[in-house]
Amino acid sequence: MSNFRHVSLLLVEDNPGDAHLIRYNLGSEMLISFNIVHVVSLALAINALQHGKFDAVLLELDLPDSSGLDTLRILAEESPDLPVIVLVHRDDIDLGIKAMHAGAQDFQVKGHFDGIQLRRSILYAEHHKKAYLQLDSLHRQNELILRSVGDGIAGLDSLGRMSFINPRLEIMTGWSASDLMLQSPDDVFHPLKMDETHIHHRDSPIATTLMSGQVHEVCDVMIRCKDGHLLPVDIVVTPVLENGFVNGAIAAFHDARDRHHALEMLTSQLGFQQQVIDALPFPIFYLDSMDILIGCNRAFLKLTSRKHHHLLGLHIQDVLPHSISEVITVAQHVGPPKQQIVATIDDDYGRTNFLKLAHIFGQDATIIGMVGVLDQPHIPTEQMMAVA
Repeated sequence: MSNFRHVSLLLVEDNPGDAHLIRYNLGSEMLISFNIVHVVSLALAINALQHGKFDAVLLELDLPDSSGLDTLRILAEESPDLPVIVLVHRDDIDLGIKAMHAGAQDFQVKGHFDGIQLRRSILYAEHHKKAYLQLDSLHRQNELILRSVGDGIAGLDSLGRMSFINPRLEIMTGWSASDLMLQSPDDVFHPLKMDETHIHHRDSPIATTLMSGQVHEVCDVMIRCKDGHLLPVDIVVTPVLENGFVNGAIAAFHDARDRHHALEMLTSQLGFQQQVIDALPFPIFYLDSMDILIGCNRAFLKLTSRKHHHLLGLHIQDVLPHSISEVITVAQHVGPPKQQIVATIDDDYGRTNFLKLAHIFGQDATIIGMVGVLDQPHIPTEQMMAVA
């Protein structure tokens, strides 16, 4: 008897004969005990729901104080979590189907069910309602998460059309959900590369993900907002898989304006710094940890008689005379790392060159290069040309 259970049932039926037949059919059940509360109007049903706890409702739609689907709607508003089985006449089967579309879990045709069918219908209604409530709760939680995240989110169907748009995406782009619904992001946003060349639809991360079933991410993409201005974003597209097949995708649009603004500020600052360095009269150069030239000022270019793009990427031994490059190589790998190194180098003409060197450190305090200054450059032009 461990499987024996009790079901509290609210029967809303104004026909005494039909109510008696339902009591009779359910009274013959052996594994379930039905505690039936019978009322004859919608008002009495609402009163019963307010003062009692029930597992399910058997509902006649046409009552003395209500009729049709309004009866179901009013009762569902009173107890939205309660499973409802609608009772209809044989010529009202369409009404039963409409009732299920309106929120009922099942319907039964009067005079055409026995105790076993009615019990199965009640148990099914309980299970269906519980599953629906769990899924609805999960849907609400997921929707709340999607609405609260900082990125713009678009749910896409298998054709790449938007079926869900969170408020953040509306704010970012100026497009409303009604503007975007069932539209392709590629058709609405017209994504561009940073050089403002168009990204063809077949090459977009959305099309690529829907085709391959793999996550795709692109950075520094420009999308067109409703007012026409271009917005820099990073896009991550994740496939939605069902039984191994791509059933859609989730596209996340990360607003990259802050990063681009910071990059523009840094570029501006570096540009100003370079102008200052170029204005200095003595040659300055920068090396990476492998003694490769990665930067210099105008005085250094003048000293070497080379163009900027002809110097970058060369080893310092291919740029400066051996007497100077040898000192740099030794200082880079042997010299005291946290001290400025000052070397005097006498050339073949008996003139002294002062070379100042300092290490460049990364964020983890490791040496990533070196900056050098030739304070008193007296290197004969013919010697520099020979090195060149």
